[in-house]
Amino acid sequence: MVLRFRQGCPRGGNLDHLRITKSRVFQSDAADFRDYDTYSFIYMYNPFPRVVLQTVLRNLCDSQRRCPRAITLIYKAADAEDLVLESRFRKVREFHYCKPAFVVYLSDSH
Repeated sequence: MVLRFRQGCPRGGNLDHLRITKSRVFQSDAADFRDYDTYSFIYMYNPFPRVVLQTVLRNLCDSQRRCPRAITLIYKAADAEDLVLESRFRKVREFHYCKPAFVVYLSDSH
């Protein structure tokens, strides 16, 4: 996963600029990332090819089994909604004030 920073900002500049202090930024291959156990909110912007998204969703579900909790997935440009719904997430809200829309899904705790 890669966070794109505002031009001219040092690494972490976006979070500093927004005064966000309780966040971490990871840069890795999304299919290999498995450190979800302490996170309940995930944001994605039409992030990956379908095969990678399947792996990411499987890793999220595995994390939820290890550490039961509700997970909120905020997905902008949800081109692979079928994969999200097959992964035990349910759509709870859509925001169409901008294009592409934001879609919010919730996976109940186990």
